[in-house]
Amino acid sequence: MRPPGPRRFAIDVDVLLLALEDFLPVVFSAIGLWALFGLAQRVDPASGRYVRAGFVLITVGGITKPVYKTILALSGGDVDIVWLDEVLFWMLAPGFLVLAAGLGRAAQIDRDRDAGTLRWGLLS
Repeated sequence: MRPPGPRRFAIDVDVLLLALEDFLPVVFSAIGLWALFGLAQRVDPASGRYVRAGFVLITVGGITKPVYKTILALSGGDVDIVWLDEVLFWMLAPGFLVLAAGLGRAAQIDRDRDAGTLRWGLLS
């Protein structure tokens, strides 16, 4: 029989790797949203502020789910922070609404300008 001592956690490596893999879509979507922010900022600074606010809401909301799963995997299911699991849904909807408003405003302003300049190109 083992003497009493500190409790050791048995971490399931497969579950932990799956939890860490959930960070990849968040990182890739954050890169794409940052590119959209740069494009909208170039057209109109006010539109860029809307897109940046949407970027922050979507990224913070998206990062909460993988953080929740990682905590759950590391604790062996003992620590369950329910609100961290639900923040995703509360932040994504307003984030995409603000993002759509900013991109719509930038597109409207761009439509009214002279078509001779390339503002939506990534390398311009």
